[in-house]
Amino acid sequence: MVYFNAILLLIFFCVFSGIACFLHWIAGAVLFAIGLPFIIYYFIDGSKEAKIKNEGVVDYNMYKGWIKKAKKGDSSGYVEIYKQYFNHYCRTKKAESLKKAKSYLDKAMKANNADAYYYLADRQLRGIGTDVNTQEGIANLILASKMGSLAANQLLARIYIGWTIVPNVQKYVDHKKAFSLIQNMVNSNNQDGDSLFLYGLCWHKGYGVSVNKSVAKTWYQAAINCGYSFAQNNLNEILREEAQERERLERERREREISNQPVNNNGPSSESSELEDFFNAELAKK
Repeated sequence: MVYFNAILLLIFFCVFSGIACFLHWIAGAVLFAIGLPFIIYYFIDGSKEAKIKNEGVVDYNMYKGWIKKAKKGDSSGYVEIYKQYFNHYCRTKKAESLKKAKSYLDKAMKANNADAYYYLADRQLRGIGTDVNTQEGIANLILASKMGSLAANQLLARIYIGWTIVPNVQKYVDHKKAFSLIQNMVNSNNQDGDSLFLYGLCWHKGYGVSVNKSVAKTWYQAAINCGYSFAQNNLNEILREEAQERERLERERREREISNQPVNNNGPSSESSELEDFFNAELAKK
């Protein structure tokens, strides 16, 4: 009986030990399965961080924020990264920076980001990092404008006005289109200083509308109030013209007053009469 109990105890111990080992193995496997992705993530993230820091182009914390934003559906994060690499290319002319810039711009365009098409158009129009292609550039700029890109609207409006340094776009000047586009920009966003300035410029110079400098002054001042300080130059130009006009009118008024003064027709003055009497008296003596 004693042997039988010992055998049962041994069997129980073996089974319990086996179950415990099995549970430990499962627990270990579960923990490993949970921990492995984190290990891989931090390994990859660490490698990416080191790589980006070595490039010296983008701040890694900002990069992570933009990527996170893009993965949540806001493709402007890709655009921000594109701008960093593209600006670095413009400064250094490093082909690797241009390649990375284009890759992030492509991602933004695939997500139908309006500003991505604007930046593509800007490159095509100016020939930065690519050949100049005015026709495709204008087409992409119009597309970006229709998609709602404010930057595209502003550049397109300047092209329509003829007020831009972008080359080879003179044939696209159309003042009526410019005024209509700028008016829509102001109606949809009356706090954008650049748009307010362009609207004032139309009234000042008569682009697509009759010249009205009083209206122009109002919109220039609105642009200044929104932080667009360049509008002060144009506002000062109108104020100088008004001051010069006031001076001209005042000068003409004074000239008219002088020309309208009455002529003295009451005969010779008393001084000339006394002189004549003196000569007559001398003749009488002779």
